[in-house]
Amino acid sequence: MRRQVENAILQTKLEDYAALSPLARATMKLAEVSAEFERRQYQAKVKSDHDRYEMTMKIVKKIRDFVALHDQAEEQQRQQAVWLAHGQKNDRDMMIESMNRIVLLSRARSEDFLKLILPEAAYIRSELLKSGLPPPTLDATETAIVNAALTRGSLAGPNPELTVAAYLEIWVKPLTGK
Repeated sequence: MRRQVENAILQTKLEDYAALSPLARATMKLAEVSAEFERRQYQAKVKSDHDRYEMTMKIVKKIRDFVALHDQAEEQQRQQAVWLAHGQKNDRDMMIESMNRIVLLSRARSEDFLKLILPEAAYIRSELLKSGLPPPTLDATETAIVNAALTRGSLAGPNPELTVAAYLEIWVKPLTGK
């Protein structure tokens, strides 16, 4: 009986996810339109090295704030899952729900990165390429992380957002004259 209930819950969740899959194309289209809007918005603003530096540092701060916010939410959820796992009342349904929330937070992080960070970061990268500054030299892992994040919006590897922020910050540092 319990197994049937669990299977019914899983079947319902699979149906819910299947209902959301058509939205993936719309989300990607929204990200593309947003990126184009951001590109046009910033295109008129970049006039000097100082502007490039300021814009880069603004997105670096935005990325770090983004990471801090999402890390805090995910840590709270993980703590709740640990508390449920080690609590005296080991409620399986609450534990499953807690794990589902962790997955949803991870998915929201990726979607927020696509919508809020990627358009600006990709634009800054293209502006820095236009400026003639050579990109910083990274090891193979960091290069793969940065390329995946800035070209595909993929958050793979250890701390991908912070790797992108450090990459942009190192790249723009020569523009300060220091």
